[in-house]
Amino acid sequence: MIKLHSKNIFAANSPIHIGATIFEDTKKSYEHNHDFCEFFFIETGELIHYLNDKKYSLTPGSLCFINAKDKHSFQKSENSEDVIMMNVAFKEELYLEAKNYLLSGGMQNLTLKKSFVLLEPLFINIIKTKIDLLRAKGFDSFLNKKSLLFKSLLIDVLMQFVDENHNQKPDTPEWLTNALRQIHKSENFVKGLNCLIKLSGKTQEHLTRTMKKHFNITPTAYINSLRLNEAVNLLLNSDLSITDIMFDAGFNNVSHFMKLFKEKFGLSPANYRKRNRIQF
Repeated sequence: MIKLHSKNIFAANSPIHIGATIFEDTKKSYEHNHDFCEFFFIETGELIHYLNDKKYSLTPGSLCFINAKDKHSFQKSENSEDVIMMNVAFKEELYLEAKNYLLSGGMQNLTLKKSFVLLEPLFINIIKTKIDLLRAKGFDSFLNKKSLLFKSLLIDVLMQFVDENHNQKPDTPEWLTNALRQIHKSENFVKGLNCLIKLSGKTQEHLTRTMKKHFNITPTAYINSLRLNEAVNLLLNSDLSITDIMFDAGFNNVSHFMKLFKEKFGLSPANYRKRNRIQF
């Protein structure tokens, strides 16, 4: 048996629809497609997802994005507990708007080629919190905040499908690919340029020349971008002071941090937190 619990989060004829689906038996759902986009993630149980004539096994934490016109169906795996799936459907123009926003920020080759991604526990909490806020009673009157919150959620989801080396050229050397993969870890990027040089095994000059050739960015700018993204994560999901966030993200100069943050996000850290963080 399949149970559906859903809600239009704005009003009747809403452009956004949030629902929870519970799969209690192994009967396969009917194959369908639609003219809107959708993403869903698995909270409990194991689910088989049939997408465009291919079969995928999903476990708790699996996140999927469905484009308009995609064909898909579901079936609970044998011997699995009941499957709880949270799904969010929305008009295609909202997806295109979010995609264009990411493209304008440098995601030059943004495509959703992955059929699903496995979320880290921290991001599961972030996405569930934002969905709970959107569904919360009494929040309906704050339409502007609700619209911004949904856009923030959608961008968060799309970013999970972006290859961290999305601007990488086919002939990028393996040593650089491996070094950049390692520098994405917070324990590494907070250490700065010297850590990336050590990870690459090359001189600073050779590293800089190669990164500019293959990614059109300097090592320092690349690391600062990672640090700024970490700062945003801490601003939205912690109660740390701006100064503590600056240090935890790897910066040690207040004016430099403020300047870089405002250049990238158009606001000071304090105003960014105030505008984007929505609390009960």
